[in-house]
Amino acid sequence: MSYSLNIKGKENPKDKQLVKLEMVFFQTGYARVSKVLDITGAYKDWDNETQTFKSKGAESAAKNKLLLDMKMQYLRIVEEWEMARQPWSPVQWSHCLDNVKIQKREEPKVITVDKWMQDYIEACRKTERVKNGNILSCSTNAKHLNYLRLELDRFTNEWYNKSFSAYFFQDITEQFVKDFVAFIEKQGLEKGNKSGLCSKLRMLKGICSNARKVDVPGAKVSQFACVKEKLAWGSVTPKTIPFAVFQQIENIDRDYFTEEEQFYLDLFLFSFYAGGMGDKDVCYLTWECIADGMLIYERMKTRKQAKMVLTDKALNIINKYKDKSYGNFVFPILQEKHVTEKQKDARIGLIERKVNSILERVRGMVMYKEKITWYSARGTFITKMDEAGFSALTIAEFAGNSVQAIQKHYFRNTKKDEIRRTINNII
Repeated sequence: MSYSLNIKGKENPKDKQLVKLEMVFFQTGYARVSKVLDITGAYKDWDNETQTFKSKGAESAAKNKLLLDMKMQYLRIVEEWEMARQPWSPVQWSHCLDNVKIQKREEPKVITVDKWMQDYIEACRKTERVKNGNILSCSTNAKHLNYLRLELDRFTNEWYNKSFSAYFFQDITEQFVKDFVAFIEKQGLEKGNKSGLCSKLRMLKGICSNARKVDVPGAKVSQFACVKEKLAWGSVTPKTIPFAVFQQIENIDRDYFTEEEQFYLDLFLFSFYAGGMGDKDVCYLTWECIADGMLIYERMKTRKQAKMVLTDKALNIINKYKDKSYGNFVFPILQEKHVTEKQKDARIGLIERKVNSILERVRGMVMYKEKITWYSARGTFITKMDEAGFSALTIAEFAGNSVQAIQKHYFRNTKKDEIRRTINNII
């Protein structure tokens, strides 16, 4: 006699955005019996093949565990019946646990904000993602969140004479948020900057939001409405340089540079030729990202994909260094000895400093008054493409950004003198 137990999901007729889950009981010789479960979630997140919610996060993990525990209890019952050679039917099987409270969720655990953050940080450290054939962790996010933990502890000790470890989510009130803003702004005055207020506020709000999603008691985000203007990113001055300056760098006399320094200069030029590719994206670029005359890669900073035609100048630089590269990397930056992510980050940090050091020297040679960094190539490419008449949507695809981001963070009017002369002639 054969039997099976599966969990199937379909659109909920009452709300098509939600999934309706049914447990299907089968036994040879009998009609299948279905039982509707009181567990639901987003329909787009349900996977019938694996019979689990595929989205990441604590809430989905809790639901998947509940479903698995429920299924195992039913299977244990039928295994006992089979071993005892006891006759049974799918209908009987579907009702065998009706009086057992297996479908109730555990009550949400009351937890301090500090403990929640520690658990979340640990989960971040263990989370891995694949970017262009490279396995990376979320350790950078974990590091930033841990800095926030320490900052919050300093704040509560100095402001309230109380350890942050004693605070629950219900204690993160509107007044708490206002006082935290005042504390950070005071630090900023002493340092002569904003002390990262916007980033810290956004991270704290994100922690509250994530806790609310899994029903942690007291977790909410409405208290941040009082500092709405502090949560908005301030105006950004792009590091873009005029294309004429870029051309001067492009044609600079290389006799003044060593072979190693020329490599750093080529990395900067490649970033421009490759669609404004970011420094880390250049360092992690692999051969799988190059196909059919295109550069297609997922950006390191975001989940956005960039699609850029492989220009002749970009290809020339690639070919120049391909025999020196290690493994699957396009450029000779990461080597066999760079095994851990920490070692890779340290190596990339060193390369970034060397490129920027060369660009500081180049700036003096071309007599450009503003600072030039490796990241200047990105804004310069985006601005040049805009001036050449490409649509914002096309440029966004080249650079792997949203239209709003390229307009806010990268585009810069570098032809003010030319525009002034034109308007003077008109009027």
